[in-house]
Amino acid sequence: MSNQSIRPGLAAVSVLGGMATLGLTDNFVPFISERGSLWQFHFVRSLMAVAILGAVVALGFGSLRPKRPWAVLGRSLFQGGAMLIYFGCLSVLPIGVVVAGLFTSPLFVVLISVLFQGKQVGPYRWCAVGIGFAGALLVIRPDPSALDWVAFAPILAGLLYAVGAVATRAWCEGESTLTLSAASLVSWGYSA
Repeated sequence: MSNQSIRPGLAAVSVLGGMATLGLTDNFVPFISERGSLWQFHFVRSLMAVAILGAVVALGFGSLRPKRPWAVLGRSLFQGGAMLIYFGCLSVLPIGVVVAGLFTSPLFVVLISVLFQGKQVGPYRWCAVGIGFAGALLVIRPDPSALDWVAFAPILAGLLYAVGAVATRAWCEGESTLTLSAASLVSWGYSA
């Protein structure tokens, strides 16, 4: 990848816009689950998004064909599992608890990188991850006397999401964004 194709400003704006959109739509999940099946919504949303990606490919802007199908499938299954748990929890737990649980994924990314990939992590990153995890615990507020295991399900989603993130770099180097997006959407729609 050349330095000309790396645009951190555009990347930051894209991430902020995407997270703002996700935050907005996630707040509507409890209302959707009252009026209809959350899984039907999730399936239809994935179907529409894959159709849009198909149109983008039909216009000549890339390909959906993976270079390493098994790697893309493996990554997508982890991310699909994370989203299945995440959206399932949104209908029964407060959104703050669910989001805090999913946001433990950076801690798991660091742990996976250190324990299974032998990567070195500096003290500043450990400190940042520790502060983030402490923040997640403050939101979840686990009380040992009234331990509800359902409150820990979003943390499992965070673990699966972290495995998917690590797999993206380790297994899917060189795969197109369209391919990875379509595979994730298909796995999310299929899990619904």
